Amino acid sequence: MIVSNLPAANIPAEEATIGSGFFDRGIWLAIRQVVDEEHFADPTIGRYVTALDTFYAEHEHFDPLLFRPHLGDDFDPLLFARLMQAVPGPTNGAHYATQVKDAWRKRRAASVASGIAIQAANGVDTQTMLRGALRDFGALAEDSGLSRGLAPVNVVNLATAHPHLNPIVVDGWLRLEEVANLIAASKVGKSWLVYGLLLSIVMGVRWLDVFLCAPSRVLLLDAELHPSVLAHRIRTVAEAMGVTLEDIRDWFDIVSLRGRQLDIFSLGQVLDGIKHGTYGVIVVDALYRFYPPGYNENDNAAACALYNQLDAYAKRLGCAIICVHHSSKGLQSGKAVVDVGSGASSQARAVDSHLVLRAHEEPNCAVLEGAVRSFPPIEPLALRWSFPLWSIDQCLDPAELKGLKGKNEERQASRDADGKSAILGLLSTGPRTKTWISKNGGPSPGRTERLLSMLIAEGLVTSFEGEASGNDCTLYQINERKTEGV
Repeated sequence: MIVSNLPAANIPAEEATIGSGFFDRGIWLAIRQVVDEEHFADPTIGRYVTALDTFYAEHEHFDPLLFRPHLGDDFDPLLFARLMQAVPGPTNGAHYATQVKDAWRKRRAASVASGIAIQAANGVDTQTMLRGALRDFGALAEDSGLSRGLAPVNVVNLATAHPHLNPIVVDGWLRLEEVANLIAASKVGKSWLVYGLLLSIVMGVRWLDVFLCAPSRVLLLDAELHPSVLAHRIRTVAEAMGVTLEDIRDWFDIVSLRGRQLDIFSLGQVLDGIKHGTYGVIVVDALYRFYPPGYNENDNAAACALYNQLDAYAKRLGCAIICVHHSSKGLQSGKAVVDVGSGASSQARAVDSHLVLRAHEEPNCAVLEGAVRSFPPIEPLALRWSFPLWSIDQCLDPAELKGLKGKNEERQASRDADGKSAILGLLSTGPRTKTWISKNGGPSPGRTERLLSMLIAEGLVTSFEGEASGNDCTLYQINERKTEGV
């Protein structure tokens, strides 16, 4: 039934809002950032909100024939025709939505005021009545932006209202209501790193033995893996960390979204039912899977809108959000931490914390570096991958990123490594002279001398004065204590 007689109803704006959504998916996404179904005074028009949400989750462009089934038995051909013709200018869809939202606020205010008048007439206790009025009007003011610091606030009032930083989730890296990127190249193990992080948060222990985590409930939104693979991976990491799935049953939740065609805006369908404070951390893995159709990750405005939506989710849910993101193509060693992520430069400023995982010169190793907004700078950490866990390796130099050396230097380093390995293999048979090494399969005499000096400096080889073939000479032998386990 049409309810245009409700206080402050703006039916023309409601019709124009939905009609604008018929034209373009981008226009609809902008509209949905302003209004929900409850904001429509006419419920028959409001039903189109959910219908358009489900339609655009499956299609990029509007098609009347494909759209009709989304309304089911609620389809009214006369209303549909009117909505199709009710748009003065479809690009103004968000503006029409603002008018709808404003009319809803007026109805809410009128309803609250009417309720107070009825309570007063019925003799409700004054304090009870006023507490309810403050709660209801406060909620309306919050929705209208009046309590969000949109008006100028002097510095004393700002400091008084915010005496502390937001609570820490991962010390040194992440706080509640912050958004972070965790970035690495494809197939290097960043998701495995995230599983270890989430389990550390659940248990309230130090992640990588460095970052102390506040015990929190976590939610993983995974759009890459089949559920069976996801379950196997998390079980594997948990067992390696000494945790059973039963131990974390009430602390670790998962939504498998592979093939669900949800983008960062329609993801609200999953998050809308979650109460504020339910989770300390929500992980989005991987971010590219939540790009809206037609999204250009190199477009600064589009990237900014995407991260604005993530900020809104973090604020509304009272949690931190971590986005698992891929690095740009090519070597990353010469880039600043905030420039490693693929896409527009605006993401460098849009998030509160970056963590990047870049390849180390040593095989199966990486360097973890960070850029943070609300913590002191993070010192780079060298990590070693030993399935299924990443762990700190104190013996590695975090400065030795793969690709920092030129091609000639890398080739020389590779040749030197092979030469050292050959020398150590020959010395495993006992003390030898450098001449013997060179003549029995080792490097050339000059390289043998140079590499032996390097091995001595590294503590892998020692030298002593002795006798060989009746002649006094310098002998070289393996330093067994230093090379144990090498």
